[in-house]
Amino acid sequence: MYLIFFFQAEDGIRDFCLSRGLGDVYKRQSQCEEMLRTAKSLMRLVPENNWEFKGEKSGVTCHLRMDSSRIAMVRGEGIINVPINELHDYLSNPKTLVEYNPSIEANDLIESVASGVKIIWQKLKSAMVVSARDLIILLYNLKAEDGTFYILAQSTEYPERPPTKEAVRAILVIGAWILKRSEGNANKTRCIYIAKADLKGNVPKGIVNTVVKNQAFLMLDVEKAYWKRRKKNV
Repeated sequence: MYLIFFFQAEDGIRDFCLSRGLGDVYKRQSQCEEMLRTAKSLMRLVPENNWEFKGEKSGVTCHLRMDSSRIAMVRGEGIINVPINELHDYLSNPKTLVEYNPSIEANDLIESVASGVKIIWQKLKSAMVVSARDLIILLYNLKAEDGTFYILAQSTEYPERPPTKEAVRAILVIGAWILKRSEGNANKTRCIYIAKADLKGNVPKGIVNTVVKNQAFLMLDVEKAYWKRRKKNV
C-alpha cells in the first residue's frame, strides 16, 4: 500500500506566461529552480545528506533520511528495463498514474503555468486509519543538457482551491523522478526516486515512516505497469 502520491508532468520549460501577473510568475519560477537545486543535492549518496541504507529489493536500493520533523524522506535507486524516452513519456502521461499508484483517487489539472510547469489538485484515497488527503502541487519537468530528465513536484499555495471538509490538506515536501540513460544499454534507464510528504492530521509518524520505506520500490511497480500497458496495445 502506498499512502504517498506521485505525479505527472509534461516535458520542458520554456517561458512562463504572464496571465497571472509577474509576481506569481516569478514565484513559480523561483520555486521550480529551488526544487531542481534540492533534487540535484539530495540525489547524491554523500555523508552530508545523511542517507541511511535500509534494504534492497530486485536490484532497487532503499535509503531513508530523517530530520528534526521526524518524518522520513525516502530515496530509491535502480535500473528499469524501459528506454529512457519511453519511460519519461509513461511517467509524464496523466492517464498512467493510477496504473502504478492505486492510492490516487483524483488528479486534476488546475492551471498550466508554462510549458512543463503545471499546478494540479490531487486526492488520495482513505486507507486503513488514514482518512482522505488532498494536495495542491506544482509540477516541473525538465530535460537537462546531459540528457537527464527531472520530473519534480512540491506543494504550493493556490488560494482559489482552499482546503475542504472532505479531505485533510497534506504537504508534499519534495517529490522527484530523476532518469538517466543506462550506460551500455539503451533499453534500460537508471532511476532515482525521492519523496517526502507530511500527511498532516493525527496519523502517527511511525506509521507514516513504515509506509514511506515501501516508496523506494515504486519504480518496480512502474516497470510492471509499463509493460502491462504495452502488451495491451500490441
